[in-house]
Amino acid sequence: MKEAVLLPFGDKTHIEDLLGRLAKLVTEGREEEFALLLPTSRLLHEYRHRLVRNVSRKLNLTTFDDLVAGALIHSEPKVTEIDARTAKAVVSQILAARTGVLPALGRYAGSRAMAATLVYVLGQLRRAKISIAELAQAGGALGDQVLSDLLAVYEEYQAFLEERGLADIERQYQLAAESLPAVPWLRKLKQVHVCWFFDFEPLQLDILASLASGGAEMTVWLPFEHRAHTEYLQGTVGTLQEKGFAVRRASGRGQGLLTENLFLSPPQPVEISGVRGLAAPRRKQELELIAREIKKLVNGGVRPEKICLAIPQEKEYLPLLRRSFREQAIDISVPMAVALVAVPWVQELLAVLRAAAAGWDRDSLFQVAANAYITSHLPENYDGDAVAWALESLAGNFRGQQWLDKLDREMGRLSLQLEKCADKWLQGEILQPLELYRQARPGIAAWVTGMGEEASKPKSPEEHCVFLTALLEANFSSLRPDGNSSCHLRDRGAWSKVQAAIEGYRSCSRLLQRRSPIGTGQFAEDLQAWLEGDLPLEYSSPAAVQVLSPPQIRGLSFDYVFILGLNHGSFPRANREHWLLDRVAELPGLERAQNDAALEQEKMFFHCCLASTNLGLFLTRQLPGADREAEISPFWREVDKAVAGGLPEIKLTSSDLLPPLEAVTFLRQLRERLILDSVQGKGPVDPLAWLAGQPDYPGLCYRSRAEQRRESPLPPDNMDGALSAASGEILKQRFGKAVYSISRLEQYARCPFSFYARYVLGLEAAPQPEQEYSPLDRGTLLHWLLEQFYLNYGEAAPEAVPDHLMAIAKQWLEAGGKNPEDSLWRLRVRNAVHQVEALIVADRAWQKQTGLRPVLHEATFGLPGSAVGPVCPGGGTVSFRGKIDRIDVTEQGGETWAVVYDYKTSQEVTRGEIVAGNSLQIPVYLVAAPLLLANLGFTNIKVMGGGYYVLKNAKLAGGVWHKCFTQKVNSRLGSLDEQEFQQLEQTLARVSTQLHQGIIQGRFSPDPKPFACNWCDYITLCRYDKNRFRLKGGGEQDAAQC
Repeated sequence: MKEAVLLPFGDKTHIEDLLGRLAKLVTEGREEEFALLLPTSRLLHEYRHRLVRNVSRKLNLTTFDDLVAGALIHSEPKVTEIDARTAKAVVSQILAARTGVLPALGRYAGSRAMAATLVYVLGQLRRAKISIAELAQAGGALGDQVLSDLLAVYEEYQAFLEERGLADIERQYQLAAESLPAVPWLRKLKQVHVCWFFDFEPLQLDILASLASGGAEMTVWLPFEHRAHTEYLQGTVGTLQEKGFAVRRASGRGQGLLTENLFLSPPQPVEISGVRGLAAPRRKQELELIAREIKKLVNGGVRPEKICLAIPQEKEYLPLLRRSFREQAIDISVPMAVALVAVPWVQELLAVLRAAAAGWDRDSLFQVAANAYITSHLPENYDGDAVAWALESLAGNFRGQQWLDKLDREMGRLSLQLEKCADKWLQGEILQPLELYRQARPGIAAWVTGMGEEASKPKSPEEHCVFLTALLEANFSSLRPDGNSSCHLRDRGAWSKVQAAIEGYRSCSRLLQRRSPIGTGQFAEDLQAWLEGDLPLEYSSPAAVQVLSPPQIRGLSFDYVFILGLNHGSFPRANREHWLLDRVAELPGLERAQNDAALEQEKMFFHCCLASTNLGLFLTRQLPGADREAEISPFWREVDKAVAGGLPEIKLTSSDLLPPLEAVTFLRQLRERLILDSVQGKGPVDPLAWLAGQPDYPGLCYRSRAEQRRESPLPPDNMDGALSAASGEILKQRFGKAVYSISRLEQYARCPFSFYARYVLGLEAAPQPEQEYSPLDRGTLLHWLLEQFYLNYGEAAPEAVPDHLMAIAKQWLEAGGKNPEDSLWRLRVRNAVHQVEALIVADRAWQKQTGLRPVLHEATFGLPGSAVGPVCPGGGTVSFRGKIDRIDVTEQGGETWAVVYDYKTSQEVTRGEIVAGNSLQIPVYLVAAPLLLANLGFTNIKVMGGGYYVLKNAKLAGGVWHKCFTQKVNSRLGSLDEQEFQQLEQTLARVSTQLHQGIIQGRFSPDPKPFACNWCDYITLCRYDKNRFRLKGGGEQDAAQC
């Protein structure tokens, strides 16, 4: 049975009942009997959350796009899916190849805009199921060269896809409709529910027909019946009836008086509360008015996630919205973002390619001279300032090697002058530019010859991608840093995006069989099309104000909804004409190519926004005069007509851009308001008098005095972590036993204030957005794989190592409640297995070279259940507890030689850092290892060193090693002689004692080691400023900038 049910506009009672029935099926374990087809992923997420809380449980909730993607797995023959960028590349290639035979469109070969236009038009034709034959028949007799060219492109585009087994989104829909009956889970369905669609494209109707062919009952729920939409909705109903759907009406409860009385002619005004308009001269003030109302609502107890902003023109509003709301401390569901091509290192990358394309001329070399990221090819003493000075001082239009020739001539000339000059003052005048040229030459040579020759020469797209990938890998550490600062997170995110862009471009080039060499400039231009898009800079909070487009709101409910941008041309949009698509739609029988229902659709979306609010509605717009296109939206006027007495409105005029004092919502506004009132003689004559009357004035005074003391030259006090002597007894009680974990004492060494915040004040780090697969999870999985592999197989390496690692990883997934069959987890596990396999291969080679064998894994000391207690190095006062990842031994001349390892995900600690006492981990392990081995029965133990197995590079690196050991096993690892090796324990005892004394004496002023602030959880608390501490006499000479 197929049925369409008409419901009053916005009615949710029937769908709520439906969700209740489906929830019961889920409870009974019968979720495979139903499917829900929804228009947006946002609504899908909402319904899934309501039906089941276990995220790993599979429900048949889907959108059309997701359904199509799943069906293609079962499509025969198999096809390669392509996205819009590849489709544009195909059309561009067609235009380029047919330039001489396409009189009207051929001259646009190379135009990305024309390629995008043609892809859009071809997509609309195919979505409307207008075939090549129909287009040829309708337009053949008109003599329109543009349409003739369009037909030729259509034919060649479709042939290209079919010959190569490619499928764009329209072809994917066609294939999915054919393949759906073969999808296993669809054959089990007994009921299919389609909710919150008010129209269907022809390809979507084919999907519905294929779904219904399996015998399941299908119900299309249409909660959009309203007098204002009768004609439009009747078209949808008629189409469904033609497809065999029975239609019935069901009574229900609409979503309020405003929803019922909107868009009526003649208007029927009703008394409505909770509806207001906000108007301001500029978009910035419009957003500040919205923020003011949101703060009132939240202060009144409304949860932020129950507030929604409906934004029709996201590109116009989102950048300013993000900045404005961040300034006012309002979290929104759309995180801060930056264009990928605006990320500094991506800009550098493109600048390098463009410089190579330009032959390393003056302007392009200037662009790359100050590079801070793409630097692997540069000499160690590279001086970007000297390079820039040399480029500016050398007259002439040089390129490539010509710069070096010019430099050599100029240095030769100056050297000759210096030899002949006897005047010391003149010698100095000659020597200064000569030295700068000498400093600049290695850097310029690195650009124009070191990188320039390979980067500049024409290559095939595949060779360009190989070169670029190698360049990125060579600069891995600077492009993908390990820290947790916003810049580090941004750069790591950009790394993933750029890698995906290169792979996308490479796949596209292979599909198009592009093998001919192209210039670096063309490659850079082609690649930039794949680098389009934004890079999120933070995670959005689920408890944030929701920001959605009007189409995303249908079916959802919020307490309060703000509809932004209600100006004509913004919502609804203006000028829906399309020069080429309209031309097609004018042909006889092809009227369906034109989407003439766009205004009606926007009208529906606006109506859905109104129906989604439960308690209050705000409409916002710009006033005419400050910006163009500020005419009031017809949607605003319809609401104004529907409300008895008109829409109540808060209007901010140009003379009132700053709110009154009682309406100020953030600090900048407060300062500006107080200063403006004081200057104008309005309000409180003395701002301090006004401040003194505020209820939080005592707290404000306390904070002000604290800030004054912080910024003064007075020595650091308790506000900066320098505790008074009175705190000494408390600190001795808490830390007097002097037993620490290594990480805790190292945290004090990195920055005393972070230790103070965490372990003295007991402050938890600010909660981070929960990640399904965090760096900690990744590290845990890698450690688990290594530990379990060696525990299971020891020295006997099994064949098919990856298979055994995959089995171990599956145990880890199951233990963590994760689905081993999930494709994303399979990918993550496969990557981890590849890393560990590479390390195991390197480790086996090392064991063979040294004779070492693992005897202890995850060996603990000083922890509950440990066989060995805390270790106290060098007879000092401080003891340590901890866990060693692995201990290996080998027998040498009656002695048991032992080495210790720590597994690192990305980077080792160098010998110099350890010898200087800046890293305590390996020295503590060297002290603990003999005790742990003696407990196993080993005798004559001599610890010969320790290092780091770096999983990223699959190698043993860093650490400290006894010279006898490295000579014996012929290793290049950094070694120490006997005296230096024995000194490690004394250094450890001395450094740990000094750190412990600092703790119990209350010395917690910020004194960060280089780069420590980049991943500190408490940076916003201490607000470290090295210049401020120098003023106070803190003297942090080597502190890193934050």
